[in-house]
Amino acid sequence: MANFKTHVSVAAALSGVLATGFLAAGVAAPKDVWLYFAMGTVGGVLPDIDADHSIPGRMFLVFSRLWWRF
Repeated sequence: MANFKTHVSVAAALSGVLATGFLAAGVAAPKDVWLYFAMGTVGGVLPDIDADHSIPGRMFLVFSRLWWRF
């Protein structure tokens, strides 16, 4: 199973290529390319969120605990 660094690296590279391709094809506006890149990168990290000791899993726990305090 791939680790966090691999998931982020591959997701960022693939999202960057796809977002740039959408811009070149005229499908996406220039202001939307960053959003597509960010969403693709975050989506690439989601397979790690359910692992017990993964970085995204720990980040999710911290944010969920902070969220419920408000």
